[in-house]
Amino acid sequence: QLYFTRQSESSCFADGSAMISAYDGRLRYWDLKTNSEVVICPDANCIHETYHPDKNPNPTCTSVTPLGQAYSCVFIFKEKIYYIQSDDINRSEIYVCDKDAKNKKKLLEFDSNVHVLATPIFREGKLFFLANHAVYEDSDTDRFVPKGYDFRIYSFDINSKKLSKIKAFNGCRQLDIRNMHMYDNKLIYEIYTSTVDFSEIYDFEKNIYTDDPDKYASRQIISLDISSGKEEVIFDSLKTFLIDSNNENIYISQNQNEDSSSVNYKVIEYNLKDKTSVDICMSDNDYYSAVVRNGYIIYSDYPKDRICIFSISDKKLITISQDDLDSYEISFVTNSNVVLRNLTNNNIWGVIPFNDFVNGNIENISTIEREDLNNPT
Repeated sequence: QLYFTRQSESSCFADGSAMISAYDGRLRYWDLKTNSEVVICPDANCIHETYHPDKNPNPTCTSVTPLGQAYSCVFIFKEKIYYIQSDDINRSEIYVCDKDAKNKKKLLEFDSNVHVLATPIFREGKLFFLANHAVYEDSDTDRFVPKGYDFRIYSFDINSKKLSKIKAFNGCRQLDIRNMHMYDNKLIYEIYTSTVDFSEIYDFEKNIYTDDPDKYASRQIISLDISSGKEEVIFDSLKTFLIDSNNENIYISQNQNEDSSSVNYKVIEYNLKDKTSVDICMSDNDYYSAVVRNGYIIYSDYPKDRICIFSISDKKLITISQDDLDSYEISFVTNSNVVLRNLTNNNIWGVIPFNDFVNGNIENISTIEREDLNNPT
């Protein structure tokens, strides 16, 4: 199973075996079994220098993108590396190459940019992701200020190499899709839309809202039939969030308070097959960064400076103090491993078996120091 990070750093974990990322503009392969990482480049003498308009306008390293483009999605499947690279305005390309970056091949190009804040998913040989297409007035001279965006959910079929538009959302000022999930040929996702752009109702200098964002926004959890295009609204509330999924179950975080300035969240397990729901637990934590793995809800309780591990079956809560984790925080969780990032040194990462972590055994963190490669300045 493949897991994509929520952060916009273009990382993907192949459960129990490897992580592939492009967090610094270079493709890197981290073997979790041997705890070793390499830049994906076949040239042993290469210094992997990234693009610079003056000092390195034509990069030769196969692990970096050309002409200032950026990696927006990378993953590994059947010993092949697939990635999408995008430029600033309405153009992305999908490539495939070997694990050593040889035999690079461009598969297709499309007129959108991958929306990096929406986590892709990979199911049954298909990649599902959100992209946006900037819309400009014909008379626009400033190409950096579009009048709006057309958003699209795409699927990319690995076998046929075909890109299909699953759903279009046209004329939006702001749209975000979180935590996509696939069940019974239906795409499940949380969608947030707004008729105004965030910058129109927020004062960045004073760090306050100038208007109530809820007046312009909606949040729904949708089930979209891939074949027919038929939609079903599962939840419709600004106070309801899709936090994770597992086969036929999705997990919902719902604020029980009318006043959004205070929180009292309930976690709900909703069964997509039976369309029934069960309350799991309550907390004053918003579960925004929660994950559900192997029957556990894992989340960071920032006010109390701890990690919480809640067993769904026996309702038992295990906590790990942030002090006990030393300088680490959770970066990502798969069914086999918990991946940690060092807060004092971004190049140092750690990994610990999942079963050890959920039982509070955190003494044996296997660490790796990722090579710091300077970009041209």
